[in-house]
Amino acid sequence: MPELNVHEILLRQRPLKPDMESIIPEYLEGDTKRRALDFIAHLRETKMKPVWTVANGWKATCKGKPIYNAKLPSRENGGEDWIFRTKKPSDKTEWVHSWVMMPYLNHINEYEDIIIDKGWQDIIWDHMCYCQTCSNGCAPGVAKTIVGKELTGLCLCGTHSNCLRVLFVNPDETTIAVLKELLELERQAR
Repeated sequence: MPELNVHEILLRQRPLKPDMESIIPEYLEGDTKRRALDFIAHLRETKMKPVWTVANGWKATCKGKPIYNAKLPSRENGGEDWIFRTKKPSDKTEWVHSWVMMPYLNHINEYEDIIIDKGWQDIIWDHMCYCQTCSNGCAPGVAKTIVGKELTGLCLCGTHSNCLRVLFVNPDETTIAVLKELLELERQAR
């Protein structure tokens, strides 16, 4: 695995603008790597291909607005590692072998009935990003009803159009199946 220095990664990747598939093997192993590569192949097949944007970061757009971001680790201490953490504490050995999908579910209200009918609400609630110590006006987070449940302390920092962050870290097969359908529902709603 390469040294996790964001500046060095950026310098190496900027001229190449690498495909995510070429970088994944440097960070992920085993089933996590296989699931990530299979998911990225699906995104390409459905015309939502990830395009390099920053060091170890890719995004796709739909109708001119981001539909998701995907990230691999890019900092050794602090910085971007927070994105790979769940509500439970995590250490370096866990997050350096991780990837994260962040769908922008800007129109979730339009398909929340489908989410409830399919029983996906817990998956969404369990992956919401909560405000930790945001310094740019978000702390202590916002309250919002998401798929029929009032959630408090949700983070809006760094999002497009005040879309709430949903972070799927190392998604398993079930979560990836849901992610595929959520992205398609979001695309149809735009």
